[in-house]
Amino acid sequence: MQPKAIGGLTPKIQVKALDSLYKNDSLVKEKTRGMFGSSNELIVYEKGGKKLLKLEPAERQNENSTISNIEILDARFKTQKGIGKNSSFKEITNQYNISKIENTLSKIVVFIDEENLYFTIDKDNITGNARYNTSIKIDKTQIPDNAKIEQLWLGWQ
Repeated sequence: MQPKAIGGLTPKIQVKALDSLYKNDSLVKEKTRGMFGSSNELIVYEKGGKKLLKLEPAERQNENSTISNIEILDARFKTQKGIGKNSSFKEITNQYNISKIENTLSKIVVFIDEENLYFTIDKDNITGNARYNTSIKIDKTQIPDNAKIEQLWLGWQ
């Protein structure tokens, strides 16, 4: 996995080209509705049924759209520096400079701007009052070295 490519998937590939790109896998288009509207996510499954990637188009319901965000669902995908879905916070900090940490309701979002990566870690892992209050800034010292990545995202837009 590179900042600008995951296998044959690049920031310039349009949604309409994904079927041919993933012809050896299964591509499932899912429409989800949430509090903030609906989205058209595309899930890439390998032939055995295991989820590999979740793709979010930049524009909803537009076959000419490119992909804006990719969630890495399979631990076999790793960054050029060896970070993957099963990596720990210590592994992240050993390989990357953290540009920002956001405090959300149930997760910490860790941003790595140099590769357009972001990771989520469950807030149950952190210490201090920030665990229960989203307005408190989280410092990386509050995140244990052994805290595991829950989600790994690559943002292209």
